[in-house]
Amino acid sequence: MKTTPEESDRLRGWLGDGLVSASRQLSEAHAAETRVHVLHARAFPLDQFGELGLHGDEDDLVAGALTACRGDLSGAALLHMDPEAALAWARHLAPEADPIATFLGAGDVVLGAAIRAAGDALGLPTEVGACQLVEDTLGGCLLATHAPPDTVLIGAKLVVETGREGGDDEQQHEAFCHLLLDAKLVGAMLRSIVE
Repeated sequence: MKTTPEESDRLRGWLGDGLVSASRQLSEAHAAETRVHVLHARAFPLDQFGELGLHGDEDDLVAGALTACRGDLSGAALLHMDPEAALAWARHLAPEADPIATFLGAGDVVLGAAIRAAGDALGLPTEVGACQLVEDTLGGCLLATHAPPDTVLIGAKLVVETGREGGDDEQQHEAFCHLLLDAKLVGAMLRSIVE
């Protein structure tokens, strides 16, 4: 299963709507106003990941927040960034707090919102575990999910902005969000958001 351009555009809009709550939660919980924007999104089989070159150099080390989805919506979710960007974002969100805990907490919020949006689209209850830190290449992070090769990956490129929009304290960081779900669930979800 691979999304068409129209499906990818709908997927981007659906995920963007789902992440509005993440922006609000992060802004309320931290010192910096936060906005999470989805630049583009698409779905494709996990076993095609390396061929698509969607996320830069496969050998680059990334900092990831990895969590599991349980229950009727089972799978995994990963938020990853360049390690320096992850550190800068965490320090901007909560300058006095532990940056790893802040990054993982932000991952809980962003991935939780994405997983809830998927559950809502499918009419399924969702249960999300706490994020764990993974530092590896993106391929290594995806292998850590133990997802079978026929899993479908919904991949989205994000821009995370913190600080007053247009203000001197505004920072922008590139991030990626991945949901790894069963192909049948992704097919049903796409039908629900495209209709």
